[in-house]
Amino acid sequence: MKKTGILLITVFAFLLFQGSLTAQQWFNGFDSFDTAINWINTGHLVEDQYAYSGTHYSRTSGKNPYGPGVKSVFPENIQGKNCMLVVSGYARIPVTNAGGIYVISFTKNGRQVFWQGIDLSKYKNDNRHWFRFADSIKVPADITADGKLVAYLWNNRKKGDIFLDDLKFRFEPLRNPSFLPRATFVFADSIETDQRLIYKNKFYTIFWNDTGNTLTITDNKGNLLVPGVGLFSKIVTKSGDTVVSQNNLLLKRVTKKKREAIVYLRAKTPVTKHRIELLCSDNTPVLKWKSLTVGRKSAGIIRNALIFKSRQPVREVFRANRKQDTSRFQPEYWLDKQGVLFGNRNVSWGIYYVPRVSSIQLDTRKNLLVVNLDYEKDHPFMRFPLAPDSVNWKLDLSTSQYGRGLKMQHEFSLFAGTGLQTLPVVMKNPGGFPAVYIWTEHADYTDVRTNLATYYGNEKITDPDSAVGGFVKYGIPVTKSVFYDNPDSVTNTLDSEGAFQSLECSIMQDSLFRKYLFDIKDRNTEVCLHTPEQFTTTRKRLETALQYMKRNFGSKTWIDHGNNNGPQNNREDLICDGTLKDSPYYALDLWEKYGIKYLNDEFYEEMNTFGGWQFASSIEKPYRGFGDFFPKPDYWQHPTRTGTVYHWPNTKVLYVERNSMWDYFFNPVQFALFINGFGVEVNHCYPARVNRKKAFWSVNEKGEIVSAPGFDKTLRRMKELENKGLLYLSTLGDYLDRRTALDKIRYDVLPDGRVKITNLSGTDLGGISFAVKANAVLVNGLKPARKRFADELIFWFDLPKDGSAVIRTVR
Repeated sequence: MKKTGILLITVFAFLLFQGSLTAQQWFNGFDSFDTAINWINTGHLVEDQYAYSGTHYSRTSGKNPYGPGVKSVFPENIQGKNCMLVVSGYARIPVTNAGGIYVISFTKNGRQVFWQGIDLSKYKNDNRHWFRFADSIKVPADITADGKLVAYLWNNRKKGDIFLDDLKFRFEPLRNPSFLPRATFVFADSIETDQRLIYKNKFYTIFWNDTGNTLTITDNKGNLLVPGVGLFSKIVTKSGDTVVSQNNLLLKRVTKKKREAIVYLRAKTPVTKHRIELLCSDNTPVLKWKSLTVGRKSAGIIRNALIFKSRQPVREVFRANRKQDTSRFQPEYWLDKQGVLFGNRNVSWGIYYVPRVSSIQLDTRKNLLVVNLDYEKDHPFMRFPLAPDSVNWKLDLSTSQYGRGLKMQHEFSLFAGTGLQTLPVVMKNPGGFPAVYIWTEHADYTDVRTNLATYYGNEKITDPDSAVGGFVKYGIPVTKSVFYDNPDSVTNTLDSEGAFQSLECSIMQDSLFRKYLFDIKDRNTEVCLHTPEQFTTTRKRLETALQYMKRNFGSKTWIDHGNNNGPQNNREDLICDGTLKDSPYYALDLWEKYGIKYLNDEFYEEMNTFGGWQFASSIEKPYRGFGDFFPKPDYWQHPTRTGTVYHWPNTKVLYVERNSMWDYFFNPVQFALFINGFGVEVNHCYPARVNRKKAFWSVNEKGEIVSAPGFDKTLRRMKELENKGLLYLSTLGDYLDRRTALDKIRYDVLPDGRVKITNLSGTDLGGISFAVKANAVLVNGLKPARKRFADELIFWFDLPKDGSAVIRTVR
């Protein structure tokens, strides 16, 4: 039966997850025309009884190969939100093997950032009948905000006519997953009459309400800034039950000295007690919070957080990627250890740069600031327990394990009543580079010839100064993991399907490979262990390998290898038994003894944490344009399970099976999106692997193993972007040395709105960088090195250890 075809815009209520969200639909049955939608290529219509519906349908011929579609901004109610775009229609193709692609593309700032084709031949049954085609795309909020949808039918083979009817575009708003605590604190929106003043300076006033146990902060003009603070706790008991508690803080006492005061607060949860000191001073707008958490009984901590209500609206958000939002705020932010300003130039308070807490989050709908003292998603951790009869069985051990008497200290500062214009943001990279890309090569199944090819460009080249391609030719840093030994004589035969009969490369068993490692060490390569060998090692060989690596390569990094449940699966690794003191495979003490600080953690990759949140071939995963709701630290320490070492993540393995795919993953558009989003990507790849589907080499016409042309093109693009000051390239060890040093600087907001930076890291910080939405900036009264990047001013300067600098910005 035919259905009646009409052209209309339908808006209907669509309930998705929670609340009432609205889906939008554009429909074209080619029987009438609605100018409200910018339809394109609709001039070639056929009127007869064979329409799928109504009396008209579209014809796209070989002479006119582009058929009906749209060119439009996204519907108003979708703009700035993530959505699912569903494109569908009915087609009839009378000619066999005629092809036909329905194209969906997005543009942003005049550049195409996404292209996908629906292959109509996959849906076609025969040459006579209409068939339905459909596909869906998750569209990120940064594209719907100011991008455009361009879609059309493409008669790509031009072998005959393609008929189209009942074309439909449906936009379904998506609710983002939320990681905010479900807090139900109720705080007053005005200053209550029974509050008593406990501290006042020329910037702010602190009141206390004994009846409701409520702490309130106003500015010096009586404007309400913070109407209340509460402690939120979520735990897992020994029996596996989840318990949530919400507690107001209790005032114990206030001690006052000359020009200073300390407000002592207390709170208690089912498994912890909290001693909080609020340090105030007459001459500063800063309120310093010190928190001591003490365990009362054994439990896993999912979250302990102080939650602040703001009476003033959000003004500026300092995002985890170091960009700043001043309008069109997202509903929810995970801000890492950055911050937010509330209020306006006359009435304001805020928080910024808090390296000694777990993280902070922001709920812009409820005006809630969440200071996480301990939050499991800030320090993800998993294990493969020893179980010889199991495969891929994992335990999520992200929670901190508290016991009686365990103590945790945290510190952060708020500033209030300052009338700040804005704040300079501490950038992740030196020298004003907005984005960073780090190559980490995993050592599995390599031959010395494939190593030479991917670093020097050709297997025949053994001198790095003669490199014609690969990492060394383009000066690209790599964190390269290797095996120390191969006591089981593991070969490359199986992985290469017989193409390589050699032993898998290791330092001790291949002198040419060993010489090559010493050569590339001086060419921007960090050589580190991929565990000592293919299978679980002995403690003696582990220590021997660590001694050798420290003496010869100064390695600080470790890349886990072969993780699973069996006894052969590198049980000494971080995510197996490496940190369990009661395990015979315990390795943590030796890592710490031999200076291993940075360990590869495969939580995100193994748990597929960000599955479905990649946009096209986006370099960073998840794609930042979907929003800042995901907790995803660049590195972390686990508070209770893994000692002093730092974890660093991979999210997905980079396999490039065809040379043509290099331009798909690393084209100029994807680099632009990555750099504009101040991206960070630490990849997981196997350049020299003997398996060609996973490696980055090819064979030339002479039968020589060489670096793949697309691989070389990508490295050349990266080097060009580095030369332009856009893409920072680093080894993992150098990058984390830098980032952990930045965690030790002191960031002080001065009474007049200037910011003082003090380097307490114990090392010189050359090119320390900042970004700010301002017109001009001075550092110690002088103009620093600087550049414009979109609407932000990026600047940098050298800061010696124990040195200070005062920054003044003009907006």
